[in-house]
Amino acid sequence: KKHMIKLYSCLMQDTLSDIVSLLSFKEAARMSVLSSQWRHLWRSCIRDLVFTRETMCCPMPMSREEQDREAFIRNVECVLCQLDPTIARDKFVLEFKLINTNVQTHVDRWVAFCATSRVKHIVFDFKPGSWGKHDNSFSFPLHLFIDGAPAVSSLCLMSAYLNPLPGFCGFTNLRKLK
Repeated sequence: KKHMIKLYSCLMQDTLSDIVSLLSFKEAARMSVLSSQWRHLWRSCIRDLVFTRETMCCPMPMSREEQDREAFIRNVECVLCQLDPTIARDKFVLEFKLINTNVQTHVDRWVAFCATSRVKHIVFDFKPGSWGKHDNSFSFPLHLFIDGAPAVSSLCLMSAYLNPLPGFCGFTNLRKLK
């Protein structure tokens, strides 16, 4: 009887993990507060990480751009530090206007997470919009991807530049570059 209960519990956990993996990041975070047993489940189940102003910041007046940028960076860092970087992810999207901000160390950390997590689809969009003119770009640290980065199948970079080091093999399975 105990074996059946344990089997049922494992089956429920696997089914729940499958369900959570289909949820958006925001939905999974909300679901995690429903049960103490589910509190940390989202950390290993979420395959698509989407960081945008809408998902990571409270709406603020445009006059508070600097506080908004700081909150965005802080929130992304907080989420990533809770995730296991060795679990493969399908998508990593980071869209935010980080113009005139010294964020290269953050970008390096975020790209390192992508490389370690073997992310398939990567989007880094720092393009300017209503946040002002674009007067700098960010270096996308290609050196963090070793062995041809076989997991990466699409890479979209806006307001970023590539500066490959000697010996960089490229992305062996890249199907889309934008």
